Amino acid sequence: FGSSLRNWGVQTLMSAIVDYFPGPEHGAPLVGRVPFAEEAKEIQRKRSEEEPLTALAFKVSHDPHRGVLVFLRVFAGKLRARQQLINVTQDGRTETVQQLLRVLADKVEEVEEASCGDIVVATGLKFTSSGDSLAEKKDPKAMLLPGVQVPDPVYM
Repeated sequence: FGSSLRNWGVQTLMSAIVDYFPGPEHGAPLVGRVPFAEEAKEIQRKRSEEEPLTALAFKVSHDPHRGVLVFLRVFAGKLRARQQLINVTQDGRTETVQQLLRVLADKVEEVEEASCGDIVVATGLKFTSSGDSLAEKKDPKAMLLPGVQVPDPVYM
């Protein structure tokens, strides 16, 4: 019915996705663990902007002009530029987001805030690695998300 090369049907498809697919707030609640606890206790959190910040770093890259780039998915709450975070995976180490960037193909746009469901790039995080959970510095109920699961290699 449509062709993206000639832009036939693309707007109709995108409008249908927005109208019929659920937003991030309609997904199943986040399930994580209480960090720094002796026994593994599961906790849940709604996917909402009103909840405390919960984000997962899923990729780390290096740019010659900006330095270390950390790709994040915000699962709950809001993330702001120049915000102090704790790295829940690495024993509560404090880090500061210098800039937030939204990357769309070869376009990079600086943003001040990212909310629930957004994927952004953060600069200034020196100790974060792939699979790390990030939370607000003042969050007493920070949650440790399951990291990125990498399947075992298959040998032929």
